[in-house]
Amino acid sequence: MNTIASGDGYVQFVPSIATRLYAGLSSDRTNSTDVSQIKFAFSFWTGSTWDIREGNVYKTEGSYAAGDVFKIAIESGIVKYYKNGTLVYTSTTAPSYPLGLDVTLMTLNSTVSNPVVFSAGGGGPTTSDIVWINAVNVAVTGNGIQKNAGCDGCSDAGAVSQQTIDSGDGSVDYVPSFGYRVYAGLGTDRSSSTD
Repeated sequence: MNTIASGDGYVQFVPSIATRLYAGLSSDRTNSTDVSQIKFAFSFWTGSTWDIREGNVYKTEGSYAAGDVFKIAIESGIVKYYKNGTLVYTSTTAPSYPLGLDVTLMTLNSTVSNPVVFSAGGGGPTTSDIVWINAVNVAVTGNGIQKNAGCDGCSDAGAVSQQTIDSGDGSVDYVPSFGYRVYAGLGTDRSSSTD
C-alpha cells in the first residue's frame, strides 16, 4: 500500500468545476464523509471558488477553472498547498502520519479525477494510482470518483485513499470537477469518508 508514512510526499487531483466537495490529507481511513477529519484540505464551492480548510477551519481562498490541478504537499515537514504548481498557502500546523487522500463529495455528480499519491519517505519515492476505500454514495471509475447518491448539497458521499503518507514529506494533487461543491485534502482520521 503506497502511503505517506514519513518524509516528503504529496496528493494531487483534479476536482470537478463549480461543485461542492472536499479533498485532502487524512489519517482516518474509515470515514470518507466527515470533513472535519480531513486535516489539510481544499474545499470547493459551486461558484468555482475554493478555500483551504484544516480540520474544517478556514485559512484562505481563491478561484479555479476546469482542469486546474490541486496539490497538497509535505515538504521538509511543512504542509504546502498548490494550484497549477503555484504555492497558494503554507500551513503552520505540523502533519501527523500516516496520511492519505480523503475526499467528501457533496453535490450530485461531483467528481475528483486523476488523483495521485506520491511518497518520498519510507523506502524511497513512489507514485501510484489511487485505490479508494470506505466509498459512500459514490461511483468509482478507474482512478476517480463521482457522487451518484445521497442528498444533493450534503456531505454524505466520499471515499478515502488506501494509500497514505505515513511520515515525512508527501502530498496529494487533484483537479476538481466544474459546477459542484467538493472538499479534498489531508487528514489523520480514516474512519469515515463523509465526516
